[in-house]
Amino acid sequence: MPAEPAHPVLVRELEIYGPLGRAIVHVSYGTSKTKKLTREFIDLIIDKPKEIAALGLQKATRFDLAGSNRAPLIWCFEFFPNAYIIGRLNADCIRRLNNRLTTWRRK
Repeated sequence: MPAEPAHPVLVRELEIYGPLGRAIVHVSYGTSKTKKLTREFIDLIIDKPKEIAALGLQKATRFDLAGSNRAPLIWCFEFFPNAYIIGRLNADCIRRLNNRLTTWRRK
């Protein structure tokens, strides 16, 4: 069975699950389908060339913050077979992320 292509994820939270002694990673999945017209103020969209390069992305990417693609995953080979950090959010991305999350918390 061929391996699925790697997809970027935004790590939103880390926790230790005591009973298993394992790390659980809460992520939002990234997609190249930015849907900017409908999702710009809901999700984190990285579409500026400098941000794309600084974050190590291949193209414009939308990270789904609404929850439909948010998942808690056990840090293990099955979920992260070739895990590595490709980049970090800059100050502007963090500001936009916090703005989107604050909006969701109010609802």
